[in-house]
Amino acid sequence: MSKIKWRLRIYESLPSTSAFCKEQAEAGAAEGLAVMARRQTAGRGTKGRVWVAPPGNLSFSLLLRPADVVSCLKTLPFLTSIAVYEAIHALLPTTELTLKWPNDILLRGDKVSGILIESSPAPEGWVVVGIGVNIRSAPEMPGRHLACLAQLGLSPAPEALAKMIMDHLSAGLAAFASSGADFVRDAWLSRAHKIGTRLAVTTGDDYTEGLFHGLGPEGQLLLLTAGNKVKSFLSGETSMMLQVRDAPCH
Repeated sequence: MSKIKWRLRIYESLPSTSAFCKEQAEAGAAEGLAVMARRQTAGRGTKGRVWVAPPGNLSFSLLLRPADVVSCLKTLPFLTSIAVYEAIHALLPTTELTLKWPNDILLRGDKVSGILIESSPAPEGWVVVGIGVNIRSAPEMPGRHLACLAQLGLSPAPEALAKMIMDHLSAGLAAFASSGADFVRDAWLSRAHKIGTRLAVTTGDDYTEGLFHGLGPEGQLLLLTAGNKVKSFLSGETSMMLQVRDAPCH
């Protein structure tokens, strides 16, 4: 797999970098388009949530055109979270940075980065990866605990961090092409919270507590539940239990 030739376009303000990127994809834009906004006014997160992105934080989206969209979607959440982790960790080598299934990046147990992956309905089409990183500030959101890199004295320029993430994602995609899914699973697990971490998983109206037991062959979350039963999740929202909270950054 040849290295992706990224083309970073920077805008002062956009409602949503992913919405803009999807429009460009539908218009025929080539793979490698990267769209960053210094201010995003209508950012979107998972489950229809709003992703608040004040100036100084990173908001950008990437366009990929994989040969097999369905196969790509199985590994891309893990590859993207690894890329974000590696970019931050290169600037801030700390044990307080971890991954949480499937693609959240946590700093001291609180979310510092979010990833939203969207695709075209056709088997062969486009994939847009939206990435947000709280650099200078952690927006206040009801019921959510967020962190920012400034908490640990790190405040890189958003465009510099974006370029680092793109480089790491290119390297990850190339490694996956040559080494397969086992490489991705092992790389993700080595950066995630420890096996045995107590988690809660919410899927619709179902709520399950248990101990993190690794990943399945398709990237499923494995949870060791009561009675030593291992339960597998292909989707759902996870939360770490009994976390220690730090003072919010401003």
